[in-house]
Amino acid sequence: MSSETFHVCLKGLTGDEREKVLGTRKFSNTAQGFGLFCTWLKSKVKDSTIPLRLLMEVTGVYHENLLYHLHALGYEVSLELGKRTKRYLESKGYDSKNDKEDAKGLASMILERKLKLWQPVSEHLYEIRQLLRYRKALTENKVSYQNQLHALDHAHRSSAFICSSIKSTIATLNKQIKELEQEAKKLLEADDQLWQRAKTIVDSLPGIGWLTMMEILAETDGFVMFSSVKQLTKYAGYDIIERQSGKRYGRTAISKNGNARLRSAMFMPAATHIRTCQNSALTQLYRRLIKRNGGIHKKAATAVQRKMLCLIFTLWKSGEKYNPEHLNQNKGQKKRIALA
Repeated sequence: MSSETFHVCLKGLTGDEREKVLGTRKFSNTAQGFGLFCTWLKSKVKDSTIPLRLLMEVTGVYHENLLYHLHALGYEVSLELGKRTKRYLESKGYDSKNDKEDAKGLASMILERKLKLWQPVSEHLYEIRQLLRYRKALTENKVSYQNQLHALDHAHRSSAFICSSIKSTIATLNKQIKELEQEAKKLLEADDQLWQRAKTIVDSLPGIGWLTMMEILAETDGFVMFSSVKQLTKYAGYDIIERQSGKRYGRTAISKNGNARLRSAMFMPAATHIRTCQNSALTQLYRRLIKRNGGIHKKAATAVQRKMLCLIFTLWKSGEKYNPEHLNQNKGQKKRIALA
């Protein structure tokens, strides 16, 4: 799908479970195109008792209007990341790369696999996500200008006019970043249920501030699409990838295939928690991993980020406050079970 058009392939299963192409077509990515697509779909699937499932691939924001349109009409729609669909297409032998072939591959994928149905995110969280992503873009621009200013300050000769202009731009960006943060928090406060649950975690878990909490909720849609810690860690790219064959053991690392914004949001909270909570279970985990891995801090810090994200997920689902003694109690209980 692009900003102008999207390709569709409709497939069904015959009596002997073989795939059959029922139709392919291209539509404009507009409200008129959506209407034509739905009319075409009804003409192809005349028997309402036949289950119909639709699969779309994430394409920036260009898929969103059609996705919401189909959901509003009651269609069952699944949404998949480009990396997952790409690997599926490669496994099925799709060598060519074009919209028509991709549509055929997606039709096969939804026939073969039982994919999770997409559900729309809260309107508040959707807008918060837009605000915070724009804030991140402004922050990156600000860092770029600060680096330029630093270079000019240390140059043999520098233009006073350019320095003044950069300082003015940085001041403007700081103001806009602050306004975006305030607007995002205002939206969160407007949803009392989200606000109260977030406040419980922010007030009790050291290292987690309002900005981080909002980023986590926005990037996970308030955890509504996750039923387990395993699903969450895979979505965030914190799942462990092993490289082992026979007697050969390669380097073990996180996959980084998930949401990079979510991993970025967890960096500072984990570092703050380790620095300020010397006796917490998370900090003790950090020290053990450093000792085990020969002083490699990055690997230990990543493990704390992952553990902290899972902890936030658990607290959010239960609605409970963070109890620093709870992890230690569980740890002691596991030891007693092992000894028994």
